[in-house]
Amino acid sequence: MIPLYLAALPPDIATSNSFAGLPPATQQNISAWIYVNKAINIKHKPTSSIKTIQRLPYAIQLTGNWIYKFNLSKMSKIFNTRSNQAMNDIWLLIFRVSAGAFMITHGLPKLNRLLTGGAADFPDPLGVGGVLSNILAVSGEVLFPALVILGLMTRLSAIPVIITMAVAAFVVHGSDPFQRKEMALLYLVVFTTILVFGAGKYSFDNFLGKKRR
Repeated sequence: MIPLYLAALPPDIATSNSFAGLPPATQQNISAWIYVNKAINIKHKPTSSIKTIQRLPYAIQLTGNWIYKFNLSKMSKIFNTRSNQAMNDIWLLIFRVSAGAFMITHGLPKLNRLLTGGAADFPDPLGVGGVLSNILAVSGEVLFPALVILGLMTRLSAIPVIITMAVAAFVVHGSDPFQRKEMALLYLVVFTTILVFGAGKYSFDNFLGKKRR
């Protein structure tokens, strides 16, 4: 009778002489190793697996056995390279909210400057006046990022942020070393990603879209 821990193995492996002749503990560790490798979609020849495991330190064999005993085949989801839409939507929510919140921290000092009457002296890289430049910066770093956080008109809201970051990177810091423009470039890439992928499932855009349908 084949032991319970060998039941997951193909019959030719579980009953083979090379396998059955080993001590029970080693057999169990080998079955655990093959079981885990099968769970993470690693294909190999059983005979080579047995030889490989026999050469492994006993502690590593025990680790594989522990994984087998606790039935962690669900680990295959971690190692699976296929796209998971549910996880994609959750990550888009985290990504969108984080990006918007981080951007707002840069915009709040500019908003405070606008509200306290210091906008006239605001840098004017586009030649439209200090006040208008301050308003545009606040829009790109506070107003539209807030809409991105909510997932409301997300793709449209990402565009002013992208433009603001492009101006910061290539106009305001155009002649500066890369380290000075790196942050603006990073935000440019982040909000371009949001423009491409949208808000995802957990957003007002998705909610309103369902109501319209």
